[in-house]
Amino acid sequence: MKNFILVLAIMCAGAYVVFLGAAKEAADGPNWASDVCKVGRSFCHDPQLLVYGAAGLAALWLIAVFVSASVTDPRVGDLIWRQGGTRLMAKQRKTAHELKDIVAARLGVGDVLIAVNKDRIDGWRATVVTALQPTNRKQYQASVDQIVAELRNEYDLDEW
Repeated sequence: MKNFILVLAIMCAGAYVVFLGAAKEAADGPNWASDVCKVGRSFCHDPQLLVYGAAGLAALWLIAVFVSASVTDPRVGDLIWRQGGTRLMAKQRKTAHELKDIVAARLGVGDVLIAVNKDRIDGWRATVVTALQPTNRKQYQASVDQIVAELRNEYDLDEW
């Protein structure tokens, strides 16, 4: 739909150029311009109407782009699209302790200490602080990063 609106805006701008040229040429006598001005009299007399239409459609297109971005990218707006559903809902806010517990439960390993902190880019992040076996720390961190990437679509860090 938004692409269709953009095409209409471009067509209005192109029609403005045609009618502007036709209005200048129509005064010289019968030619292509007089035929064009017979079809669209109001546009030959006032071609700025097409510019207003193009500007309005362009503004509508920008709104459609922003709205679709806020639905598909949770960093643009506070709305997310639930997979398998058709409803929009706000992300839940959780404390760092609650997020740490959720990540630990999804990880399913008891010998790992996880810390959750605020992140300027992604909102929040989880870090494996200690593991019973230090060699497994990198493996656990990779799993935690994957879990956090999924959880960021559902939860925001509540700092209060």
